[in-house]
Amino acid sequence: MVRVSGKSQIDRTGIPRQLEEIDRICNLENLIVKPGDEYRYPALSGADVEKNPKFRAMLQRLEEPNIAGIVLSDISRLFRPEFADNLAISKPFRVNGKLIFYEGGVLDLRNQRDIDTFINLARAAGAHRLRIIKDTQWGRNRRRQNGDCKTDPLPPGVEFVPHPKTDPTALVVGHFKYTHDIRSDRVVTAFRRIAIGDAQAVVARELGFASPGKLRQTLRSRWWIGEKHSAFKREGAMMRDDGTKYDGERKPRTSDDKNAKPVPANFIEPPLIAIDLWNAVQAKLDDRQKTWTQVKDKTNPAIEACLGRGILYCECGKKMMPKRGRGAGKADIMYYMCSSGNNYGKRCGRPVIRQEIVDRQLRTLATMRLTNLEYLKTLAPAQRQTDTQMLDKRLALLKRKLLANMSKMGEVDDEDMLTMLRVKIEKEIREVEHKLRTQPKPMAFNPSELRKEYLRFAQKTLAEQKDLLKRTFAKVPIDGEGSILLAGLVMATPDTAWKA
Repeated sequence: MVRVSGKSQIDRTGIPRQLEEIDRICNLENLIVKPGDEYRYPALSGADVEKNPKFRAMLQRLEEPNIAGIVLSDISRLFRPEFADNLAISKPFRVNGKLIFYEGGVLDLRNQRDIDTFINLARAAGAHRLRIIKDTQWGRNRRRQNGDCKTDPLPPGVEFVPHPKTDPTALVVGHFKYTHDIRSDRVVTAFRRIAIGDAQAVVARELGFASPGKLRQTLRSRWWIGEKHSAFKREGAMMRDDGTKYDGERKPRTSDDKNAKPVPANFIEPPLIAIDLWNAVQAKLDDRQKTWTQVKDKTNPAIEACLGRGILYCECGKKMMPKRGRGAGKADIMYYMCSSGNNYGKRCGRPVIRQEIVDRQLRTLATMRLTNLEYLKTLAPAQRQTDTQMLDKRLALLKRKLLANMSKMGEVDDEDMLTMLRVKIEKEIREVEHKLRTQPKPMAFNPSELRKEYLRFAQKTLAEQKDLLKRTFAKVPIDGEGSILLAGLVMATPDTAWKA
């Protein structure tokens, strides 16, 4: 078995050195490695070996009687345990009576002395991994502080141009520049639109960002004001080679710009975004207040099949959202996860809950509780909540955006964009005003009619069941095991809310 943690070790001395040591051990112990019995893991961390399907398949082969054990150059190649439960990886060796051949000799994990040796070597391997991480992180943080070194991936719109290396062992240095193409142009447009009050979801969709979250990350980056973005330290990246900062507004000479001044050799372009505009956008991002927006539901079949979508809430008060599982064997399993960690929030610590468990609880509630007339009569009115309140807030926001848009006329260069935005805002204002005029009339809560609906719940399609639950419940809190908290149920008719 051969393993190295990083791709950078593949073409260096890691794998050849291990193969040479394994060949020496095989000759010493008179071992034969048959074709198909060699396992190589060229980019697998020692702390994640149990997550690798090929590694697990290798351990399962220890049940075969014609296999003596595993040959490796060092115990650290087998794994680098971080926690005590990682030592469970040794169970197949003890149960099947297989040996571990390494440079220090042979280990039989049925022998107490060899068990102690194995544990000590494993602990040393895990401690060495943490030391490597610490040293590597220290070096990366030092490079982050240098304005002419690249460490982390760059956002689209920024490029690193390395200087010619005279010493092969020297640190790679260079300078950063903006691409001045569609990737950087959309960043400028995004900053301007967010500054005048456009919604992040709308800007992300129209400018081609993967999601509002990706747009938010882009807007938070300090690269656009000429600084390296790092959680540890931020220093100037758009600097001259001698360490001085650029202090002018000159533009590089191009074929289309005949009036541009000559550019010196050590020219560093000014920031892509002015610091005042950047600070204004950061202030808007810091304001976490959510506004009402119309967003179309995603047409994901797996998410659409979740019965509790849109009505489930965690005990912490945040909504539970459907999410696909990750990892081997979990890609086709759906879960409900608390949304407290969204938008850089602090997670409440509630574990994810399988969809089938929660949906089974919802169906039990619908067919057992909500078909009981005596239970339905125990419902008491809660605070009234209507769509009118959200529409009024949205209308007020749109009117403020329209005033801000009109105040910018004559002060910016790109007035065509402002005109286009004003037309869109005025159209949305008319749509919201129409919704306000056509709001449904209040409807009385009728337990008998509700019971009739739920008596036919099992015969309804999934879409009809989801629609009935959404018309009935405004909030369904669940605990950590997926059980519904009946005392916290909030039931709603089209314009009146009721609480159990």
